[in-house]
Amino acid sequence: MRSPLTFALKGALNMALKRIGKILSLSIDTTAKTIDVELLLKGEERPLTITIRGYSLCEEGLLIHELRSNREWVEGLFETFFQKRPIPLPKGIQEYLSLFL
Repeated sequence: MRSPLTFALKGALNMALKRIGKILSLSIDTTAKTIDVELLLKGEERPLTITIRGYSLCEEGLLIHELRSNREWVEGLFETFFQKRPIPLPKGIQEYLSLFL
């Protein structure tokens, strides 16, 4: 059974991403601080996978400590723009996530 956090977050992400793709699976382990996402982008034949190992919420947003993907360019994008920098989140989403993460 999926947790309320996973269910709500998957739904919110699918709404936000509806023009570019769909989340196929989402798994969040709040104890180990890991997130596994599989999504199918429009025009792609194979799903994109992202694994986050270590994350934290801070005042500025979500800070991801390590990210791996089956696409090299996703890892490069993360390392260039988001590593050691918080990803801003809308206030309502950040407040909701702070209850669980």
